[in-house]
Amino acid sequence: MSKHKNIALGIFICAVASSFYIYDYILRVMPEAMTHSLMTTFHVHAAKLGILASLFFWGYAPMQIPVGILFDRFSARVLLSLSLFLASLAALGFAYADHYAMAGFFRFVMGLTTSFAFIGALIVGARWFKGHHFALYTGLVQFLGCMGAIIGIAPVAVLTLHYQWRTASVWIALLGFVLTLLMWLVVREPPKQKQAISTARRQQQRAYYREAFANPQTWWIALYGFAIWAPITIFAVLWGVPFLRDTYHFSVVTASAKISVIWLTIAFAGPLVGWLSKHFAHRTIPMISCSAIGCICSLLLIYFTHLSSAEIILLLIGFGIGAAGLVLPFGLIVDIQHPRASGVIIGFTNMAVILGGLVLQPLVGFILEHLGQHVPHKKMLLYSHHAYQMALLMIPICFLLALFTSFLIKETHATMKHRY
Repeated sequence: MSKHKNIALGIFICAVASSFYIYDYILRVMPEAMTHSLMTTFHVHAAKLGILASLFFWGYAPMQIPVGILFDRFSARVLLSLSLFLASLAALGFAYADHYAMAGFFRFVMGLTTSFAFIGALIVGARWFKGHHFALYTGLVQFLGCMGAIIGIAPVAVLTLHYQWRTASVWIALLGFVLTLLMWLVVREPPKQKQAISTARRQQQRAYYREAFANPQTWWIALYGFAIWAPITIFAVLWGVPFLRDTYHFSVVTASAKISVIWLTIAFAGPLVGWLSKHFAHRTIPMISCSAIGCICSLLLIYFTHLSSAEIILLLIGFGIGAAGLVLPFGLIVDIQHPRASGVIIGFTNMAVILGGLVLQPLVGFILEHLGQHVPHKKMLLYSHHAYQMALLMIPICFLLALFTSFLIKETHATMKHRY
């Protein structure tokens, strides 16, 4: 096969592998478009809704290191196809859940099975294109995830409004089954990689793992990933739509459309940040810039109470630019770690990223539950602006933590320490 055909095939395979990440985000954010419907169906308030949504991350986060090990040892095609099929079954089960505990179980299974999506996309990309422009590639994968989030918020909100949340969930499940078939038919390993996986020396690989976890930079990079993305798991994944609905009295569809601005910004800013970090050979300067922008914009959005619609959109764009810094930790990981440890360390970093949703989504719900007053209004439960301000205070705090952490991370100048 010629070089150009091989590159074209690799791009196509990576695109199909990344489609699972689109589906991952559809499942991840769809409760935000269904908040009122879910609260009404299962007779729950903010605290229990936060727990229901976060169960996705309870299934997702602990799997990241085991998933990394599996991808270091087994076929990406089999792992991605099987996990995507099971995720689709979980979405179908969620659609027919008749009580809160069953819905929670299927949310947990969704997280468990979609835990293969992001790492799988990155590993497939790393195998086909090695380490070149990895931060840019990560940004492109993140772009597809954001497209999934946009699909999972505004269009799902429209479906839920005109039909039911159960009908919307069935359509999402059917989409997953179609993607499963595509994944099985298309995804392949590079020919040389097949041999490398089968003949890898396990003992040496464990030594690479130990070396990676003994490096303090691995932990600082993971902490930055947690802090820069936690605001998204709090706001853009769950509580952003209720905040805009209750504070500015937008409809659910209008609020969902505005939250989609965050995802659209990340979709384009992520690849741009990755490209800039590679082009100018600097990782830490964009990290500092993104976290500072996110901190300022989130503070203004949450604590200024009389913003115009245009000002809200502008601040949501700044929020998205801040979170776009997520692509940089993964570029740094590839810069400093041995390729044989890439699956596990990418998994570890992604686990840190996901912890925000696992811990902070229900925490926001509990704070709202204790500080807010339940005011029936158009058959919705509203919470005071003061309650939202207190509950969402952790968003600028997380951005501030990311800013602090970025000063502790050593600059790699976008140069790989180890070669494939």
